[in-house]
Amino acid sequence: MENQIRNRTRLLSVLIPAGGVVALVATGLALAAPSVPVSHVYTLKANLTPTQTSPMSAAKGRFDAVLVWNRGGAIGLLPAGCINTVKPRSGLPNRVSCDHGKLIITLSKTAGWTLAWTLSFAHLSGTAMAGDIHTSLPPSLLQLTLFTAPKVTVTPARGSVSVTNDQAKALLLGKDYAGINTAHKPNGEIRGTVTSSAH
Repeated sequence: MENQIRNRTRLLSVLIPAGGVVALVATGLALAAPSVPVSHVYTLKANLTPTQTSPMSAAKGRFDAVLVWNRGGAIGLLPAGCINTVKPRSGLPNRVSCDHGKLIITLSKTAGWTLAWTLSFAHLSGTAMAGDIHTSLPPSLLQLTLFTAPKVTVTPARGSVSVTNDQAKALLLGKDYAGINTAHKPNGEIRGTVTSSAH
């Protein structure tokens, strides 16, 4: 009987440390596993008013956009006014709709920033020849071109553009401004500071 008790005690003294090692290995694997990829979504906006070079202009406009970091998988917390229109576990790419469907972007599985935008305008001195975003930060590569000639006659104009990490950081700082150039005002007829939901 004493021998049986000794044998069981020895067996337990071997199994308990081994179980601890297995638990530690499992915990380590869980920590080492990649986290669920998340897509970050920010809304951007700007009211466009006459620039210093066109103070007498009656023009006005509005810039609205969604800035998205695509990593596929789950979507992080969405800003107010945005919803994911795809049902979970449907197998379809996530699709973010903002501002009652005025801005829609389908999330890619490829990592990177994308800007989906709309520019509305009225009372310009001529046809809208270019729309862009300038930054107060160097270098000039942080500038984003939204559209160029051929001229845009439809309002609102819509589109999407790939954005670099540096451009995305600049956009979220609130130091950029969106503007529209016309033939009469090639240096900008209306512009406005871009603010984001990141603030």
